[in-house]
Amino acid sequence: MRVGLTERRVSQGSLLKYGMHVVDAHDQLIGTILLVRKDHFVFRQDVGLNQIVSLPMVSVSGVIGSLVFLNLTPGEIPMFGRIIERRERTQAVANLRPRVAMLPLGAEPAL
Repeated sequence: MRVGLTERRVSQGSLLKYGMHVVDAHDQLIGTILLVRKDHFVFRQDVGLNQIVSLPMVSVSGVIGSLVFLNLTPGEIPMFGRIIERRERTQAVANLRPRVAMLPLGAEPAL
């Protein structure tokens, strides 16, 4: 009986590891992996919406080095995955204070 490539991958376990970079179907780097389980993985989506998402392993189309390629676009990720945490953009803006540049008093206008 010959063992195929798919049976070998299942017996070895998951190829995903913490800290690997996630690339979507449009070849954009969208986040990093935080947790890997047998049937799903959790990653932080940094590009676009700042959120933590859990996706099933079937959404992975391939792994090359430390890059994990998904077969989902950014619009399909909320449909097929589960959003665990979403950070609102207002939190970062609330702590931001404007910077005021002071003009020198004796400055001559530019001609």
